Amino acid sequence: MRRNVNVRRTERWIRIAVGAGLILSGVFAPIPLWAEEIADVIGLLLVVTGGVGYCPLRHFLNQNACRSDSSTHGRSERS
Repeated sequence: MRRNVNVRRTERWIRIAVGAGLILSGVFAPIPLWAEEIADVIGLLLVVTGGVGYCPLRHFLNQNACRSDSSTHGRSERS
């Protein structure tokens, strides 16, 4: 089974950190309810895409940050 990964390891950690920060700000910051909800949704999306290493938007735009990254475990990309 081939695992689709299109986000580099460094970007994955950045996504997780920024997403967690957004979630925490949405929960604890004194901001309007609509801004809390937006921060929580965007934060959750960043944490999930960072955790799995796959970003649907990058796939849609035909961008792959891992073409030369070692996280593809030696598998070659499709031609």
